[in-house]
Amino acid sequence: MIQTLLVDDDFLVRMFLKQLIDWEKHGFSLIGDACNGAEALELIDRFSPNLIITDLSMPVMDGIELIEKARALLPGCYIIALSCHGEFDYVKEAMKQGANEYVLKNLLDAPKLLALLDTARTQLASAAQLAAQSDKLRQLAAKGTEMLRFELLDSLLHSDPSQPVHPQQLRDAGIEGRFLAVAALAVQAGAARRGALAQVCGQFCRNKPSFCLPYGETSCCVLLDVSGMADAADRISWSRAFAEGLQRCIQEYLNTQPTVALSEIFQTANPLPQAVHNAYYVAQYGFYYPGELLEAAQLPRASVALPEEASAFLRRLPTMAEECLFERIGEDGCKVLDVCQNSLAAPEGVLRWFGELLQDIGVDVQPPQTLAECKTLLAQTTRHLAEERGAGCGNRAIQQAAAYLRENFAQPLSLASVAAEVHLNPAYLSFLFKRETGVNFSDYLQECRMEHVKLLLRESDAPLKECASRAGFADYRNFCKLFKKLTGLRPAQYRSLNRT
Repeated sequence: MIQTLLVDDDFLVRMFLKQLIDWEKHGFSLIGDACNGAEALELIDRFSPNLIITDLSMPVMDGIELIEKARALLPGCYIIALSCHGEFDYVKEAMKQGANEYVLKNLLDAPKLLALLDTARTQLASAAQLAAQSDKLRQLAAKGTEMLRFELLDSLLHSDPSQPVHPQQLRDAGIEGRFLAVAALAVQAGAARRGALAQVCGQFCRNKPSFCLPYGETSCCVLLDVSGMADAADRISWSRAFAEGLQRCIQEYLNTQPTVALSEIFQTANPLPQAVHNAYYVAQYGFYYPGELLEAAQLPRASVALPEEASAFLRRLPTMAEECLFERIGEDGCKVLDVCQNSLAAPEGVLRWFGELLQDIGVDVQPPQTLAECKTLLAQTTRHLAEERGAGCGNRAIQQAAAYLRENFAQPLSLASVAAEVHLNPAYLSFLFKRETGVNFSDYLQECRMEHVKLLLRESDAPLKECASRAGFADYRNFCKLFKKLTGLRPAQYRSLNRT
């Protein structure tokens, strides 16, 4: 529906317009009527009509002033001016202020009004289409620039830092600068809203010798061109102040504490990729210090290997798990993480080590991204395992798995699907199942199905093939072979001998 507002100081004219045609039938919704321009403006502010039909000569605020103000408020609306004989100066002024069409009141009838409304409908549809196309073009242009900047950063991160950046690649991304001396910031804010981090960083960089390159939804790289500062101390001081200011800005506007990693300042033949690589090398240490400002000068220049305590712990782990010393595993694992932090071991290596730890105790989850989260997960997991398995490793998870098999044996189950139900690694579930029940997982499932098919053969008249299917045996031929092997009888013989 095209929302329409009628404005005329004559009540009878307004009633005449309302009753002249069936507005709803022709696609127009009358949102109201007003007796002067001031009253009309209130309705315009409330309803934002698409079409305004207004008289020109009115008290309080005439139609000319109303058209001027309405056009400013609603640039896309369609305005039809109503006039009387002798008001041609008014009409010319109305057209000048933005009226789309005018009509003499004494010549207005239903066919004339419908013709005017058809023209208005066509013009409004065309304007809406053009507006949508313009919005789409603006979005594509913005998306194109964002994509080019993302590709530039991705190229800088994954290429040899000794290789120079092609100037055209910088121009395509809308970046200009001397870049004779460069620092870079890697900014990460995992809790930020979608796209919000790039907006805040982009605004902060305005009117400064800096450029924001978005990298995913919660990460950005900011390039700092410090070529205009001759003194090395000034460059360091300005870069640090910029990083601190950006961190405060993100905290204030996004209500989250970002990790900001500041690179060294590079003034070489190819400083840009070197600065970016250095910033993201520093950023990985946010694993130990999330939400802090990290500076390259305060961190080791090369990745530190894992301490021996980490390897020794993994060697002891199988025996500790076998003996159900899960609380001890949690305590010793957290101590190893502390040693890794004190030595600033490479976070990438620590995360790999932590993943192996989880796998060895049968926990199939992705490692967290910070040291504190790793400690929390390890403490919760080992406490849960200690409670679940209890003295002598009586494993409630295996009891749950066995119960699940007994209730769902007719479904197409697998070791992996059941492991997901009880939150265990499939290989570890297989190991525990055999140890706790004395039979393999597959044998237990087969036994559940076989007992049910025997029940069906004894107590129902369903066809043999249907009995096999209802018990979870998908291949009838293989079922018959297995049944004969386990019972010494064919299914039909078993039914005949065991009918009640």
